[in-house]
Amino acid sequence: MTSSQEAPRALATGLVSAVVPDDQLEEAAMAIENRNQVMCSGSQEFRDRMKAFVKGER
Repeated sequence: MTSSQEAPRALATGLVSAVVPDDQLEEAAMAIENRNQVMCSGSQEFRDRMKAFVKGER
């Protein structure tokens, strides 16, 4: 299998959630990271851990 066939196959099998051209990789990675941070910041676990962090607890 050639490398040009690997990315679409990984996408089709669910191994990755997106395939982007090399020149767009950094931008796509940043967008995913931003989305993940927004999703996590709304959780109760995140709020509890932030409170503990601010109080100096571990």
